[in-house]
Amino acid sequence: MRLTPPDVERYFVIRKALLRYNGRQLRKRGIEVPSDDWAHSGLRDETPWPDAKTIGSFVAKNPARLKKQDLAIAESWKRAVAGYFYAVRHLKNHSIFVSEREPYRVYAAIGHQAELSVLLALTPDLYELRLLPFESRIVCSVIAFTDEYPATWPAAVKNKLLRAYRKARLRREIITAID
Repeated sequence: MRLTPPDVERYFVIRKALLRYNGRQLRKRGIEVPSDDWAHSGLRDETPWPDAKTIGSFVAKNPARLKKQDLAIAESWKRAVAGYFYAVRHLKNHSIFVSEREPYRVYAAIGHQAELSVLLALTPDLYELRLLPFESRIVCSVIAFTDEYPATWPAAVKNKLLRAYRKARLRREIITAID
C-alpha cells in the first residue's frame, strides 16, 4: 500500500519545503550542505533531516505558505521515528516493521510513492528507515539499504521477529499512527 497520488504530491511538497528550509538554516550556521537539489523526491532519503526546533521554526514562519493541514503534517514530523527496522511482512494494507532492538516495537507503515513490498522485497531484512506520521497513517521513508547483513537470516532470527510481530498483533500493540 502507498499514499494516493494527491497525497504523494502533498507529501513531497511539504517534505521539499521543509528540507529546503533546513538546508538554509544549516548553511546559516556554517554547515555545508548540497544545493537545494538534495531535497528532491527520490525513494531513498539521504537528506539531512531537521530537528524538532527547526521543524517548529518552519511551522511558525511558514516560508512555503503551506495550508494549515499541511503545516500540521510538517509539525507532526517532530515525532518521526528513525532507526533500523526489520521488514517482516508485507500485507494488503501496510508493511510490518519490527525495531532492531528490544523491547521490540512493531509498526504498520505504507510507502509514499512506491509499494514497500516492491521496494523492500526481502523479508525479513534490516533497513534504515524514517517512519513519518501522515494524518492517520505512518509513511516509511528509506534512509539506507543495509548490505552488510545476510540475504537469508538464521531461523532463530526469523522466529524471534515473527514472535515479536505475533505478540504485538495478539495484544493489539501494532503501532499504526505516531501520536
